[in-house]
Amino acid sequence: MYSPSSSINGQKDVRVQGQSSDLANRQNFGMSSLPKNLKGNDTINDSQDPEAMELYSRAKAQQEEILYLREQIALASVRESQLLNEKYGLEKKFSELRMALDEKQNEAIISVSNELTRRKGDLEENLRLVNELKDTEDDKYIFMSSMLGLLAEYGVFPRVASASSLTNNVKHLHDQLEMKIRTSHVRLSKIQSSLNAKNDQHHEFRLKYVFTYHEVIPILMQWQVMIDGKVRTDRTYPVDFMDVVSIPKTNVNFQLPYDTKRLFHLHSLRDKQTKFKLCKV
Repeated sequence: MYSPSSSINGQKDVRVQGQSSDLANRQNFGMSSLPKNLKGNDTINDSQDPEAMELYSRAKAQQEEILYLREQIALASVRESQLLNEKYGLEKKFSELRMALDEKQNEAIISVSNELTRRKGDLEENLRLVNELKDTEDDKYIFMSSMLGLLAEYGVFPRVASASSLTNNVKHLHDQLEMKIRTSHVRLSKIQSSLNAKNDQHHEFRLKYVFTYHEVIPILMQWQVMIDGKVRTDRTYPVDFMDVVSIPKTNVNFQLPYDTKRLFHLHSLRDKQTKFKLCKV
């Protein structure tokens, strides 16, 4: 398999071989320049010229030095090739480590960003829930206060101000008021029958003897009473002597004129008469 490192090693081997061949050529050239009588003779007689011996010794020393230098150059070239290979390998590893580090940093940044986004969403959700809980507590307080006030109007005072206690007391009060409403309807029916039997005659009576205070409230809260065509639920609403009081459920219309003795007279009206009012001239 081809790789950049093998290509580099091949180039270095070619360069080393070239350097080795150059050194060999130089050595051969130096050896050829020696005298012929010095080549090929390992031993020289004492009778020869001392100058030639000195030249021979120098040439031999230079040859050995050249061989040693060639070996050192070859070793240095191999070492250089190894160092270059190690350098390229380390650079490759460093590049891979740098890429992995950058990738890890990007993953860490993305993870931190996602965590911050999640925490921000949790904080916003917690804040929304706190606000909703506060609104619910306010509504609960208002509801319980209104229920306690309503029960207090009817003389009911729960021992414990809890939701279950209020619910039970309100149910009990509702049953009582419903029974009173039914009783009131029966009494209204009897009054209507009595009024129809007496053919619109005037009867003197005081209103406070017709219904009690607690019996009037359920009738008003059931939208049973209309004054001048408008529903009235206020138990303290003032009624003038010419106001038309109507009870649509029983189809009864009447006015409440009173005499000089401050006694009220129930005056029944027909449907056409409810549209007119008397006035002083």
